[in-house]
Parts: sequence; C-alpha cells; structure tokens
Amino acid sequence: MGSNPAASAGVVVAGVALVASFLGWPGDPAVGGLPVGGVVNAAVAGVALAAFLLRRHGVLGRVPGAALAGVASLLVVGFAASRVVAATPDGGTTPALGAGVPVAVAAGALAVVAAAVDGQGLPRRRLVEQLSDALTAAFVGLVGFLVGSVFTAVVTVFAAGVGRAVLWTVSVVGFGVGLAAFVAAYLRVREYDVSYVDLAWPDARDLGYAVAGTVALLVAVVLVSALFRQLGLPTATSSIERTARSVADPDFLLVLVPLSWLVVGPGEELVFRNIVQKSLYESFSPWGAVVVASAIFALVHVPQYYSPNFVAMASTLAAVFLLALILGATYYLTENLLVPILIHGSFNAVQFLALYVRLATDVSVPL
Repeated sequence: MGSNPAASAGVVVAGVALVASFLGWPGDPAVGGLPVGGVVNAAVAGVALAAFLLRRHGVLGRVPGAALAGVASLLVVGFAASRVVAATPDGGTTPALGAGVPVAVAAGALAVVAAAVDGQGLPRRRLVEQLSDALTAAFVGLVGFLVGSVFTAVVTVFAAGVGRAVLWTVSVVGFGVGLAAFVAAYLRVREYDVSYVDLAWPDARDLGYAVAGTVALLVAVVLVSALFRQLGLPTATSSIERTARSVADPDFLLVLVPLSWLVVGPGEELVFRNIVQKSLYESFSPWGAVVVASAIFALVHVPQYYSPNFVAMASTLAAVFLLALILGATYYLTENLLVPILIHGSFNAVQFLALYVRLATDVSVPL
C-alpha cells in the first residue's frame, strides 16, 4: 500500500466515505440530483481524501497532513451522525436511513483512526503489530465476557423458581465465577503465575486515587447526562434498569449494591484492565493501551445497552467509553488493580442505590 500504509489506508476509507455521498441520504431536498446531505458529505470527505493523497505522496508534512485528514474525517462522522439524530424521534426506533449514512459513519471513523496512526509516524511493522494485538485483546475481552454470560445462563436455569433477589444474586455470582474461571484459564494458557495479577494492599496514594476516581466517575456521569440532554441526545437504559422498572418491587437492586464490590468490579477489572489493557502495553504506549482497552470495554457492553434506537445506544456506549478511560487511567497510574476495582464497585453500587431510591420513593437522584 505504498511507503505510508496509514495514509494509504486513509485514502481507501476516505474514498469509501466519498462514495457514501451517492448512496442515499433520506429526508433531504436534492441539489442537482444529489441530496443536501450527500453534497455536504462529499465536500468534507473530498477534503479528507485529498489530505490523505497528499500525505501518501509526501506533499504534506506528517503533522499538518494528518491533522487536516483527521479533522475532515471527524467532520464526516459528526455530520453523518447528526443525520441519524435528526431522523430518530425521541424515544423511538431509528428508521431505515439508506446506505449512505451508516457507510459514511463507519468509513469516517476508520479514516479518523488512519489519520491518528499516520500522525504518529510509526513504521509498517509496528502498525501491523498494534493492529494484531488490538484484535487479539478484543477477542480475549469478548470471550471473557461470553464465558461469564454462559455461567450466568447456566446457574439461572438451576435457580429457576426462586425469588427475584436470590435469582439476581445467583446470576451475578455466576457471572463473576465465569470471569474468574476465564482469567484462571488465560493465566494457565499464557503460563503466567498469580503474580501477573496486580493486586496489592492499597497505600495512602492508592486510596487517594480510589476516592478521586470514584468522585470523577460520578461527576462525569452527571455532566455527560446533562450534556446529552442539552444536545437532545437520547440514552439507552441497561437491562438491569429495564427489569427494575418492570416489576412492582425493585428490592433486588439492594442485593446488587454489595455484589458490585464483591463480584462485578473485581471480575470485570480482572479481565479488561489486568488482562486486556495490560496485554496492550507490549505494542501500544500506556495511554494508547488505556484508550484501546476502554473502547473494547464499551463494545462488549452492547448487549447490556442494546436499543432499537441507534442514537440512544451509541450515546450510552460513548459514555461507557469515557467512564472506562478513568478506570484504565487509575490502573495505569497506580499499577494496583484494587484501585479500579474499588472505583468500579463504588460507582455501580451508587448507581444501583440511586435507581432504587428513584423507583421506591419517587425521589429524583441525578445519577
């Protein structure tokens, strides 16, 4: 693909984004036979394509060329996403949009990645190594999540007929056991001993990070929620919240409060921080590993936040990604898995408790 593989890849995906301009943009008046959305997308995608071509042939320098290509590609994503938002009614299902919009979003996002990689100026071999490790980490995270889900399904079958609180306890514990079993199998296959697990008794610095991280998560979720409301973006509710709202007595939420610290936090942080993020340190910078691991963490939560309203699901997963960045950052900065475990567990516990208060007392809690 030439001497600049990132720019070459950018040419391909920016070209796809440009082609998306002619694949249908519903709800827009036509300009010369092409919908307005297609015209705008063609203009911005054309700039991205030109920037990548100039980078590929060495006409533009690495920093200005990658910056121009990245900004134009980001505008492609933003504009196409705005068409999705405009077409989706509040609380409704995202309608069929034609091929142009989703293709532009996907190709634009890949072009943003290509521009970011090009801006780093990494050699081809390094890029291949990073891509391979990122895909492997994503596969590991997905398998770990699936193993936990299978354990949940199995124990739920055997617990049929019990009360809702007991059923949720068994389900969550089953999920945690599944994650622990996966971690044990991973360590055995990779021939790591238990010292690979970065657990240590927290010192004052660790506790400070744990408190600051918990506060940061809670503040972030309030600010992000307020931002989404201001922008008119809907959000998806989790499967747990949907269940709680569908029953007369949401007392099972109180059971999930201690389980957040004892099961959910430890299990998910073991997989996504101590295994997924840590494995990425070998080929990515530490902060690059935090970002990639956070993206993987958000993607595996698609089943939990699935919604026929694509905008709601996407905005919620974006929030999950931002929250995961905080968890990943504290793990990297402290090198102690107990810190993100405490933050994750505390955040979930507060959310479950806040949801219970809202449903049981009709008191509004901004979480």
